[in-house]
Amino acid sequence: MFNPRIIYSLVLAFVWSSFYSFARPNVIVIYTDDQGYADLGVQGSRDDIVTPNIDALALSGVRCTAGYSTSPQCTPSRAGLISGQYQNRFGQETNRHGPMPLNVVTIADRMQQAGYLTGMSGKWHLAVCNYGPDKGKWDSRDPQNPYLPAYRGFEEYCTGILQEYVASHDFDGKPLDGAPVKLETELYRVHAQTAWAEHFIDRSVGTDRPFFLYLSYYAPHVPAVAPEEYMERFAHVKDETRRVGLAMMATVDDGVGRILEKLEQHGIRNNTLIFYISDNGAPGGKGWNGSLNDPLRGWKGSVYEGGVRVPFLVSWPEKLGEAQIYTKTVSTLDVAATALDVAGTEIPEELDGVSLIPFLNGEEEGAPHQSLFWKWTFRTPRRAVVYEDWKWMKWDDNPAELYSLAGDLEEAKNLATQHPEIVEHIQRLYFEWESEMPEIGNPWLDK
Repeated sequence: MFNPRIIYSLVLAFVWSSFYSFARPNVIVIYTDDQGYADLGVQGSRDDIVTPNIDALALSGVRCTAGYSTSPQCTPSRAGLISGQYQNRFGQETNRHGPMPLNVVTIADRMQQAGYLTGMSGKWHLAVCNYGPDKGKWDSRDPQNPYLPAYRGFEEYCTGILQEYVASHDFDGKPLDGAPVKLETELYRVHAQTAWAEHFIDRSVGTDRPFFLYLSYYAPHVPAVAPEEYMERFAHVKDETRRVGLAMMATVDDGVGRILEKLEQHGIRNNTLIFYISDNGAPGGKGWNGSLNDPLRGWKGSVYEGGVRVPFLVSWPEKLGEAQIYTKTVSTLDVAATALDVAGTEIPEELDGVSLIPFLNGEEEGAPHQSLFWKWTFRTPRRAVVYEDWKWMKWDDNPAELYSLAGDLEEAKNLATQHPEIVEHIQRLYFEWESEMPEIGNPWLDK
């Protein structure tokens, strides 16, 4: 004879497990700063980089080998990520085109509207008023600056780069009276940004809402410094700049490990979608931070692959397979669309990205993007298009360049003269795209 209580318990367990499996996932975007394509151990480009936690993240999901940022520079690349649109659409083409206009709807605005608790830790870089009608009006460390995360859809926040922050909670997780307020710390920048993110996760678990966390590490960007215990890990590395770059990346890797451990502690790792991406490629020249772009050509500030092709990982154990390698073109434009998709919200038509989930889980066989476009200006425009397996580039009045990325990832052989019809076709696509963008001034030349 069946025991009614046992039957009731089994039904309840089934309903609860079914609810949990269909519960909306938490979403975390981990965004590094000036990290080159080579500097993940799982990339296999270098044998001196040590990133076991990030490698484990890659093995728990999908490593996108053709992942792109929307710009080879910090501010515009962040504007593209946060808006889900080409930042050129609202005139934020270079670092000097700040701040991000207030009429731009952010991913945090949209996720908050979808019912998510939204949090941000680390570098923002979208509140510097150095161009446009508010030029010089606001300091980026002024808590009342309307361009800061506190006013852009983030309910909880701790934004800053080194020891000074504008925050809603301190690094022990305590709410701050009168927030947003200034907050200082003696912690190393990566450790501070990780600690705040850990407490945000703790707080969110106590609510009935899924969370969206933007963890924007200020590393391995210069100033190239790391705690001594991390420098000691790489005492065998003779090049001092490379050594400190490796040490900075080790602090980021440990931070990622702590975030993953925190998710495991709360039993929410399987239903948390995590992106790990760099904002642009490693810098060269006097600004070198020790990071590398091997085997790619070019550096930060270049529209060659080394400037815009970046480390790009996506992990969601409950819905995506493990240890996958995805070779088709994806973009940071896709982060907002993907987050909204998993949140169960309609993706607005104005977004330039697409949800990556059906492509990464095999439901969609095509490519997320046939074309991606870049326009970045340093005194003169630098233009590029990735079209299928082709890469077209044009600097100012110089002749166009054309590369076959399928067989020449290093962009060593310019095929423009051999394939003029492809050059013409891609140029037409580019200038059609550029015609949709507003005309903006050139802050490198404007007086």
